[in-house]
Amino acid sequence: MMLFYKLWMLEFTTQSLTSWHGLRPQESKLPQTQLEWAQLLESQQRYHDDELLKWKEIIKSSVMLLDEMKESLLKLQKGINTRAGVERLLSRCAVTHL
Repeated sequence: MMLFYKLWMLEFTTQSLTSWHGLRPQESKLPQTQLEWAQLLESQQRYHDDELLKWKEIIKSSVMLLDEMKESLLKLQKGINTRAGVERLLSRCAVTHL
């Protein structure tokens, strides 16, 4: 259950990052001077850098969650195999004692 919650939160985070806020010009007019354009480009570069860092963290978290999921599934598989083996052993014992 915890793994599902972590995956759900990761998906929620990625969806919130895909919003386009911060890059849209305000309801005002476009930059008119070189200085205003330079400031806009600098602002967009900072936004891009911040988003890139967030995506790196999301990818890192995704890999960690996938590793957890793999371990969990391997344990489940081992448990199923162990139980099936025990059941076969018990059924053989029951046949030999009849």
